Amino acid sequence: MIKFVKGFKNVLPEGIQFVILVALSILAIVLTVWNQTRIWDFIESLLPITLIAFGVFLLQRKQQTFLAHFMLFFLFYADYFGGFFRAILSYNFGNSAFSTPLTLNLILCAVGSVYLILYLGSHILNGELKFNFKFTKNAVLIPLIAMVLYAYFKNSFLTAVIWALPVVVSLLIGSPLAAMMFLLRCFIAIPFTFLDVVFNGTLKFTTVSYWLFLLAAFYILAISVLATLKILNEPVEK
Repeated sequence: MIKFVKGFKNVLPEGIQFVILVALSILAIVLTVWNQTRIWDFIESLLPITLIAFGVFLLQRKQQTFLAHFMLFFLFYADYFGGFFRAILSYNFGNSAFSTPLTLNLILCAVGSVYLILYLGSHILNGELKFNFKFTKNAVLIPLIAMVLYAYFKNSFLTAVIWALPVVVSLLIGSPLAAMMFLLRCFIAIPFTFLDVVFNGTLKFTTVSYWLFLLAAFYILAISVLATLKILNEPVEK
């Protein structure tokens, strides 16, 4: 078994591996928006996952193949993989049925997760993980700090770590544009979420904390967009 996992990364040519990575990214986008029937829900779901897919592509373009696969698994497939096993374990002997439906989405994501896990495990077992970390001060730092503070005070320390990890790793390997994609995914849907609150008539039920965090989110989104534009105007990443 270990021998199979170790040699898994050599089973398919690099070109096919890239095609599979793109296919899994597209699948992630499709599955995210598939059951959305309201326009606001569709937009709020589409934008973050699209930025994740683009960030994965940028990492792959920098030949950071391991990290590209890892980010796709970490930011999307990992949750569905866990959901797949929870669905299986929910089988009720009395009803002869699963308490949690074993949907096609879960099955497809489980298959994608197995591929990603085997690919990542193969690289780890071969000991070929070489990251050329190179920290340079750039436009991402201020939005990153703001995002960490926002996530910490609005949610939890763990949330701040999970949000920051993809951004920090992308920065350390010299891909600030990918870092911004992973940062923007946390805030890109905020304007549409706010419009949904306005049009669905629940604005009058909002709290002080809602408005404070909303203003903070708009601020972070604005400086993140400006940072992204600044990065785009810099020399193209190699």
